[in-house]
Amino acid sequence: MGLLALKPTFGMINGLLLIGSAIFALGLLGVWRLRESYGRDLDKL
Repeated sequence: MGLLALKPTFGMINGLLLIGSAIFALGLLGVWRLRESYGRDLDKL
């Protein structure tokens, strides 16, 4: 659905690159915000 909206403006390849980059950035943001659990007491959850 997003590619169909971007295809007339950016073309097929650039639209896919734009969507892929946005998804990759969201994934990196999620990993960056993830709390480290090494050395923590996980029984308190």
